[in-house]
Amino acid sequence: MAYLAPCKVCVRRLHKKVAHRRPGSVRKPKARSLATASQRDEKCPEQLEGGVYERAPMPEGYSFVPKGDIFITLKCRMKTWESKQIVYNVYNGLTQIPVGIRVPSGIYAEVLAKSKETERPRAFAANPRYTNSQDPARTLLRRHFPMMPGHILDSIVEYAFQEGSGRVGCDETLSDSEKAQLAVEAHIRHHHTPYEAMLESGLDRELAHRRVRETVQRIRKAWEGTD
Repeated sequence: MAYLAPCKVCVRRLHKKVAHRRPGSVRKPKARSLATASQRDEKCPEQLEGGVYERAPMPEGYSFVPKGDIFITLKCRMKTWESKQIVYNVYNGLTQIPVGIRVPSGIYAEVLAKSKETERPRAFAANPRYTNSQDPARTLLRRHFPMMPGHILDSIVEYAFQEGSGRVGCDETLSDSEKAQLAVEAHIRHHHTPYEAMLESGLDRELAHRRVRETVQRIRKAWEGTD
């Protein structure tokens, strides 16, 4: 039978330090306690964040900011923090994927106005791929979706309204408003929802359409300015 060698265990006695002070003396408060007291009511950014699902009721005075434009989302978030109000991160109820944020309506309107002032328009005329025939498409989309970020509008024009592509923007059987709505909804579906991931996982296309429909409609209405 094998035996284990005995182990030496060292036991250290812990001595509690006792602070001695002269009789009648007053303990001085630590300097950092004053700073803590002055900052007691201040909230960190983490405390100004909340999470909700898309179906949750919209708080009074708030608007939905769809995911997609980094400048607008970041500015809305920072300005809401600065005003000591809560930013609500909005998630899809089925996939748990973030689809945007909710911020005070006044802040959203201010950021949108600022983004239009600072937005650098892309020079279509400088590129031979683009022609004046795309100008009506840009006007059409901007008329129906005034809140749509500029770079997204450019992307939709380039893809859906490209001459000879046979895509929805060139379908002569549709009215202008139908072309605009279908082109925008298709863009949202493919770029702002988990639709592509659903198809890759083997989900039926029609079922995937139904699952992302609510998100698509919500973002479309936000870009229309009706949400």
